[in-house]
Amino acid sequence: MSFAAIQLYTEGDQLFEVMLKAIVSAQKHVWMETYIFADDEVGRCFAHALSERARAGVQVRLLVDALGSLFQFYRALGPELERSGVQIRHFHRWQWREPLRYNRRDHRSKEVFLGGFNIHCQSSQRYYGATRWRDTHAAFQGGWSVRRWL
Repeated sequence: MSFAAIQLYTEGDQLFEVMLKAIVSAQKHVWMETYIFADDEVGRCFAHALSERARAGVQVRLLVDALGSLFQFYRALGPELERSGVQIRHFHRWQWREPLRYNRRDHRSKEVFLGGFNIHCQSSQRYYGATRWRDTHAAFQGGWSVRRWL
């Protein structure tokens, strides 16, 4: 595994700007996973960028946590994204017949963002002010492959 560059982010606004640029410039695919994807200013910016790429023929897959995004995503953003061609899957949607199930997947990409930030205003100083949620995220650029347990 080799990386050309690793960048750390501790402010959501800076991270969101870089992530949105990566989405807008994607030519083959965008694979995104998040716990919270809120229907707010930040979430709508991401939804617009993801929808635009899907309409342009880029494969866009979005994995959202079934509980973390339960009331913030499914009413408007989810259906809007699906209409534009974004493939949406729900992580840990509980099923009483298979309570202990899991999936195993491999992901490969040129640019990867990994960390604790969610897609919502609470992580944005611009929208939420000094009381914003603080977290850490890293961006990896270069070839990578990682096996993930979902």
